[in-house]
This record gives sequence, C-alpha cells and structure tokens, in this order.
Amino acid sequence: MILTKSRGISNQKMSSFSSSTRIVFSKSLFTLRPSRAAIVPYWINQDGTLSFVFAVDSKYGDITDLGGGVRKYESALTGAIREFTEESHNILGYLELNELGCNLSITDGKMATIFVKCKEDTKYLPDKFRHTKLLGSQCGEIECIVIISEQELYNLTKNYRYRLKNRVLWSRIRRFYSSVDIKEVSSILKLLNQLQ
Repeated sequence: MILTKSRGISNQKMSSFSSSTRIVFSKSLFTLRPSRAAIVPYWINQDGTLSFVFAVDSKYGDITDLGGGVRKYESALTGAIREFTEESHNILGYLELNELGCNLSITDGKMATIFVKCKEDTKYLPDKFRHTKLLGSQCGEIECIVIISEQELYNLTKNYRYRLKNRVLWSRIRRFYSSVDIKEVSSILKLLNQLQ
C-alpha cells in the first residue's frame, strides 16, 4: 500500500475557516453522513512543497477530486473509501477504514474530504492510470489523473477563471475548497509530516 496515516495533533488545535467548513481529523467523520465524500492523496516534495492527486472528469472535462456520492447507509469515511477505490482503480493501493482515523479532513457537513499522505513520490500515477485504462479497465467517470501543486490548488480554488492545462476545477468542488484557506491546510499537512 502506498498510502500512510497521519498522527500527532488533536482536533482542538485545528482551526475553523468559516461558519460552516471545519478542519478536523477524520476520526470525527465516523458518524458524519454527508452527501459527498472524497480522498485527496498528497505527498511532500523534496523542496518542501505539496503535490495533490486529482482527476479529470470524463464527461465534463473539469478537474475533480477522487470522490462522489455517499450512500444512505455509509458514513463519510466508508463512502470516501468506496468512491476513491472506484475512481482510482486502486492505483494507490487499498485503504482500510481503520487507517483513516488520524488524517486531516475538511467538512461542511454536506461534503467531506480526507487528505491521505502517500508513502512515496507518485508522479508516475497519471501514466499508471493511463496504462490501467489501456488494459481495458473501465475507468468510468475519470478521464485521467492530474498532479496539482499546492500553489495550483490555491489558484484553482480562489480564482474561478484560473485554468490548469485548459481545465477548471469543477464548480461544486471549487466552492467547497474555497471555503477553507488551502495555504493553511497545506501548512498543517506539513506540520503533521514533521510530527511523524
């Protein structure tokens, strides 16, 4: 498995960004039942910056995260794992529910995103995903995987006109991510890495 767990800071040290969107540890999502949940893999580059794994929607061509609708019987965590597995075709390995309790998450109650650190630099994920599609795997909703820097993610969330490779962030995702300070999220992810 390529993904790892985060440890080290309590939810009391997390800050709120708006009246509705909060940063929490994913263990607080065990009982949350949002309409949508996602997992965003990330890693820390040698220069200390972050890279995030996103995808391109095959129907509309917009950039999106690896997530989707949560079923009535699922929690945010189980829905996020199922959607992530379906959309990524396990190119990052399998995730278990007990592995997600200490990861940084953002939620507004209706949507939830869990940030999961990769064990290694995964810059070859787009090629691996493309190879999976060439082998005949039905990749459904996802056209391709894209690697986004923390600055690019900030620009995509704060400026609806900003384009990355002539693509925009899906409007629903952009509204959700823009309700938090992506630079502060990045800082907390880096701090968590130092505490491991």
